[in-house]
Amino acid sequence: MTDTFRNSADTSPQEPERQAPDAHVRKRPLRLRLAFILGAVWTLYIILVLFKVFFLFGIVIYPVAHRAICAGALVSLALLTLPRRKGGSLARLPWYDAVMALWALAACGYVVWNADTLIYEWGDANWWQMILAGGFTAALMEAVRRTSGLAPVILSLGAFFYFVYSDLFPGFLMSTGFTYAGATGWMFLSGEGYWGG
Repeated sequence: MTDTFRNSADTSPQEPERQAPDAHVRKRPLRLRLAFILGAVWTLYIILVLFKVFFLFGIVIYPVAHRAICAGALVSLALLTLPRRKGGSLARLPWYDAVMALWALAACGYVVWNADTLIYEWGDANWWQMILAGGFTAALMEAVRRTSGLAPVILSLGAFFYFVYSDLFPGFLMSTGFTYAGATGWMFLSGEGYWGG
């Protein structure tokens, strides 16, 4: 029979087992929540750029600054959404991913903040600009490795070291060569290099 014909001695209504309201909801890992926030802010920025809202309010965003904003967001998103190893867990945010993502955002923020002076002057980088650029390069190379594999990283680093040490090569491979400060200034602080169009 059905429950409608219960024993008259049993007067208590039968209730289903109660669970905590959020027991069935899985909490997203911190790294994915941070990636969602960063992605939402970056998407809002892109929409505002597309509809020229900054221009309407008299805010000038140089192309170098725009590329730095996009590069910082993309590198940080790659580090937050992709595990270090294929098939790895996204359950926790390792300290090195957090450091590289923050470093990339700080380095790109420096370029955005100083874009008006960086586009008019070019020179060698000082020691702290080299540290910013080195951290950004490490984060960028790790993001490229996670998305595309090791080959583009090896090619990029080989090209950079050839750029610096080309004066040591024989014959037609010899070129002028640059100092690390000069190479960093060209790659990180000029409108060419990382931010070139």
